[in-house]
Amino acid sequence: MEKYRIPQIGRPADTRVFSLVEAESLLPDVQKLTRRAVIELEPIQLSYRKHLNCDPRKSQLALDYERIVRSWIGHMQRLGLIVRGLWEVDFDTGDGYLSWRHPELRLGFFVDLHDPDAIRQSLPETLAELEPSWAY
Repeated sequence: MEKYRIPQIGRPADTRVFSLVEAESLLPDVQKLTRRAVIELEPIQLSYRKHLNCDPRKSQLALDYERIVRSWIGHMQRLGLIVRGLWEVDFDTGDGYLSWRHPELRLGFFVDLHDPDAIRQSLPETLAELEPSWAY
């Protein structure tokens, strides 16, 4: 089993405000936890697809799926992250969100706090245009 560290644990409802450096330093742990959940979920998804809808084993597989996803969500929330979707999290900067989705290798996107469509924008472009305080 791969070891990982969890640098900060809070209550699930506690979100943090991150600088870019803090988010980048936490990202490897987020990636490891996510990768572990994805790997744990793969055989369940395969098995679920192979069974007929009337197969009673499907309900247990659905419960296993939910347990894994809820566990991952709990880990992300305790790290102070905002879960946006399956394997997608945001790091709150106070001005918006540094956005990461599995299997992205780095933080490459930003979502403006005031964007009603929550469109992921290029992080390098955002840094060049806005020069936000959380980036330094």
